[in-house]
Amino acid sequence: MTVSITLSPQDAFFLEEHVSRKHAGSRSAAVREAIRLLRQSSREDRTASSPSRERECGAPP
Repeated sequence: MTVSITLSPQDAFFLEEHVSRKHAGSRSAAVREAIRLLRQSSREDRTASSPSRERECGAPP
């Protein structure tokens, strides 16, 4: 699927720099990696805020 996005000049520059420094291969590859990291962070946030996790940490039920 092709998706078009609009970036600020600062974000576009950051993306280009990341691709060239990290050898990400392409802007698309760098964006896919960013999305993977967002998903991972979201899963970690949900896990950390789950009721069973709160009980493990000593929070009241």
